[in-house]
Amino acid sequence: MPRVPYQPYSEVAPGDQATNIATPPEAFGVGVARATEGLGQNIARTGDELFSRAVAFQNLNNETEARQADLQLMGELGDLHAKYDSLEGQARVDAFPKYKQDIFDAHQRIRGSISNDGARRMYDGNALSTIGRTIFNGAGAAASAQKQWMDKTADAEIFMARKSVSDSPFDEANLAIQEAKLTRAVESKVQLLGGDMSGPVAQALLKKELSGLYREKIAGGAFTDAERASHMLDNLKTKMTPEDVKAAETAVNSKATSEGSERIADDIFREGRGTATKPQESLESMQNRAKAEAERQFPNNKIMAQHAVDKLAHRWNQTTHAETIEQRKNEQIIYQSIQDGKTSAEIMSDPVSKTAYDALPANSSLKKKPLEAQVRGYTNQKQADEMVANYKRLRALSTNDTIEFLNTRLDQERLSEGDYKNLMAMRDKIIKGQQTDPRVGPAMTVLRNAVGPQLEALQVFKRTEANKIDYDHFTQNLQAALDSHLETKGKKPTDKELIDEIFPTLIQPHTFPGRFYGTNEYPVFKAPTYTQGYKDFDQKLRADMTDKGRSLSDEEVYRAYTQTLYNKFYRKPLKDAQ
Repeated sequence: MPRVPYQPYSEVAPGDQATNIATPPEAFGVGVARATEGLGQNIARTGDELFSRAVAFQNLNNETEARQADLQLMGELGDLHAKYDSLEGQARVDAFPKYKQDIFDAHQRIRGSISNDGARRMYDGNALSTIGRTIFNGAGAAASAQKQWMDKTADAEIFMARKSVSDSPFDEANLAIQEAKLTRAVESKVQLLGGDMSGPVAQALLKKELSGLYREKIAGGAFTDAERASHMLDNLKTKMTPEDVKAAETAVNSKATSEGSERIADDIFREGRGTATKPQESLESMQNRAKAEAERQFPNNKIMAQHAVDKLAHRWNQTTHAETIEQRKNEQIIYQSIQDGKTSAEIMSDPVSKTAYDALPANSSLKKKPLEAQVRGYTNQKQADEMVANYKRLRALSTNDTIEFLNTRLDQERLSEGDYKNLMAMRDKIIKGQQTDPRVGPAMTVLRNAVGPQLEALQVFKRTEANKIDYDHFTQNLQAALDSHLETKGKKPTDKELIDEIFPTLIQPHTFPGRFYGTNEYPVFKAPTYTQGYKDFDQKLRADMTDKGRSLSDEEVYRAYTQTLYNKFYRKPLKDAQ
């Protein structure tokens, strides 16, 4: 605070002159007054600022609430418009009043949810503009839909008129009715375009649509009567466009070609069919006649002849196929009767087989020979097949069961003379052994070079007077092994197969009963003769051969025995069909 200068004592002596003392306003409180005045002004300005800020804050709240309400309105109006826009034609037109009322209702409902009038005024400013645009767009969509509906209705009327004359092509009264319907439909389409029927565009459109009506009428008529449809085309072509005239001509000519070629093909095919007194005409000959007849009847139709030829070929194939199936059925009846063992007299006495035989054409294989000869031929063939089957069975038996083969009376089997001789030779081969087999010598040479020490140990390296029995038995088993390899693999063994596969089987020891007790092991070619098995084999084989007028030496019996053992242990059975 300002201070007043003051001294409590005098610094000069009194005098006669006047004294002037300077006194500032602050000494009398002027500074305090001024400060108080400034404080009042500041308080006034602060109040004004607080009021202004409160108003601005409320305006901001109102604007935010109005914007949120506007967004909600736009969302709901978008949903309403999407649903409305999905409608088409008259449905959209009929829905417009409700669409408009739904917009107003949405506006009022959202407006009522706003908290104060200021926010409502802000909301109305934007909402009314949005509502106006939405209703305007909806009205435009309704107008477009109505035009679309009217246009599609007109198109449907034109389509139904064409269908009606196509379904009833020769009903002239119906034609007049459909012409009137089509004309009204064209007038409706012209009105949608903003024109009237007096203008050239409207007349051109009417002629085009009437031309299409006549085209469909002619095309429908061609399906039932191509000739009448052709006359109809002659009468209406002046009212039709060139394009529709050409389309109608195509329909008429196509049907005429189809009907004409079908008729020609049927006539020629019927004439060419074979009978009991007339042979069947060839397909080529009938096709040539069909072509000539088509060219004669339809000289201006360039495709008629080919169509007639093609239809004749189709008719020929169809009929031939059906007749072939029937012939095969009848032949099967006769073949089955023959296979059942019936005689020709029995076949012809049976009504079913007689009917089937009589129905067979002359070119059937069953008619080329008398039925009796057919039966006899089948019987002979059956016997021949039986002989072949017997030979294959006995040949397999000679490999799979030697004893059974030797015990078989070949003279009591049904065999051809050649097969009988071959089987007798096989029998002699088993009994006598096969020292002369040309495969044995080369095979022994391979074994001598590869496994000579083992052959030496077995005393079969080379045939000598001392080991000739064992050597012959060994080579007999070797020959059987070569036969078995050939039968199972279809070719002679390689040297490796001979050494690694065949030789080990020839020397593999097998267990035989001991002479007095226990067991002993021998390779097959050294099988002992003291066993009961050998004695039984010897007795049975000799008895069988005696019955057949033959006597066997001990060596022949032993060879047959070792051969049988080898077949039992090593040879894979052959099927009878081999």
